[in-house]
Amino acid sequence: MTSISNKIKSVLLLCCLFLLPLLTSAQGADSQTLSVSPTLFEMQASRGQTWTSQLRVINVNDYQITVYPQAVNFAPLGEDGRGDLIPVFSEETQGQTLAEWITVPTDPVVIEPQATAEIPLQVAVPEEAAPGGHYAAVLIGTKPPTDGTDVSQVQTAQFVTSLFFVRVAGEVFESGDIREFTTEKGVVQKPEAALYMRFENTGNVHVQPQGDIKIFNMWGKERGFIPINHQTHFGNVLPNSIRKFSFTWKGDTAIYDIGRYKAVATLGYGEDGKKFVTSTTYFWVIPYTTILITLLVLFIGVKITLWLIRRYIDRMLTLSGVNVHDGPYVPHHARTESQNQTVVVKHYAGVAAPVRASAREMIDSWRGGIGIRQKFSALAGFLFRYRFVLLGSIVVAGVLIGMYIAIMGIMKEAAHFEVSVDNAGEDVVMSSEDLAYQKLRESKIKPEPQLGQASQIRVINISGQAGAGAATKFALEEAGYTVESLTVDETRSEQKTIVVYPQGQDDEALTLRNILKVGLLSSQADSTEKTIIIYAGKDSLTQ
Repeated sequence: MTSISNKIKSVLLLCCLFLLPLLTSAQGADSQTLSVSPTLFEMQASRGQTWTSQLRVINVNDYQITVYPQAVNFAPLGEDGRGDLIPVFSEETQGQTLAEWITVPTDPVVIEPQATAEIPLQVAVPEEAAPGGHYAAVLIGTKPPTDGTDVSQVQTAQFVTSLFFVRVAGEVFESGDIREFTTEKGVVQKPEAALYMRFENTGNVHVQPQGDIKIFNMWGKERGFIPINHQTHFGNVLPNSIRKFSFTWKGDTAIYDIGRYKAVATLGYGEDGKKFVTSTTYFWVIPYTTILITLLVLFIGVKITLWLIRRYIDRMLTLSGVNVHDGPYVPHHARTESQNQTVVVKHYAGVAAPVRASAREMIDSWRGGIGIRQKFSALAGFLFRYRFVLLGSIVVAGVLIGMYIAIMGIMKEAAHFEVSVDNAGEDVVMSSEDLAYQKLRESKIKPEPQLGQASQIRVINISGQAGAGAATKFALEEAGYTVESLTVDETRSEQKTIVVYPQGQDDEALTLRNILKVGLLSSQADSTEKTIIIYAGKDSLTQ
């Protein structure tokens, strides 16, 4: 009996996902599709309390099916969000597990094509129940519950699962901590990082850690925000277990925004009193390939420029009948008679002196009363003679301007970024615009859609700053409109908001513009679709 039970347990173990509805395809010629609602019951109960409810099982197939409900216990399996379904063995557990407290119909349930069946259930908590968390699942299968003698029935059956998390009142304590928070790589070439966090529950009841990860550059400016377990019933961590959460962050690719980045995770958990834990990890964004190539090009350019300047000065001095030796350069106006024949130049020390002397000579000639044509001719000759010096000055000025632009870019607030959250093996991708919109939604009540809306509305952020599109979408939804899509055009950085509308929709476009309080109107005569596109500029962030 024990051997067969272990086989059943192993089969069930492979068909369960932790905290998500189970859906396993049938093996055979006929495949069936089932769904169940709700997928999670989370409740608080006292000893001796009885609670009743029902499950809705939906048959979306074109034929009739028969299902069989069965209660099993539930336990975490590993750290990646999966779970273990364990059959009830009353002789071992003696009525102390949640599955033994759940009563479901023993008769088969017939569901007509494209129909829904309601299956009643009852949870009776015994007086001797241990306080804390208890966990179970109700399987809805296409085969009768096995008694352990026919494993093939379990293998060919199809199941959907509804999970039950019951918190029994009494000596309940909530305790947890971030065991590990790190990145996959300590050094990356682009502002992209894979982050992993392991949260351990050391209490006797399940908790759902909620919070966020904020990413800062080396100057303390925020460059990303990753929500953790916002607006979800899942993501719980069961007692005496560890759950691993995986995230990915992708920031703006800017050569100047490099250096040491800091990721700070802050989580809150608990129902009896909010508790908070935090953890910090660091990683470096260093595009070393690009930096090495840039430095090499700059080094070669500077060496060539300096060599050309020195060669030019040496040539000019030689043509003037001057011998060039190591030593300080003596300007023309300060030379003695003997120094007119020998001028000493030490490496690059004499680069500036000839330029200053020539400049003074040109200025003296301008003051001598020559005509406009001669003045410009003297200026052109001076610029041509010292073109390499001027080129070097332009390079230095360009470097200084680039440094200024880099500093301004580093110190600005975050533009656009993208994050993905691993949700039981399926990545949920969110842009910075989506996250900004979620923050606005969390602070206010969702508005009702506008009845009779004539056009579809799309919002595109062209401001170059995160949140402009989200603010525009939220302002329209507050007025009762429905926005079909929210996207970002990262190639643009515009100040003004523009409302582009098809010909004939002037009144609606004007209404939208008045709601936003900013924006220019632009009609599209050749548009065949009734779609109004709002290009959100920087001015939308000032409203």
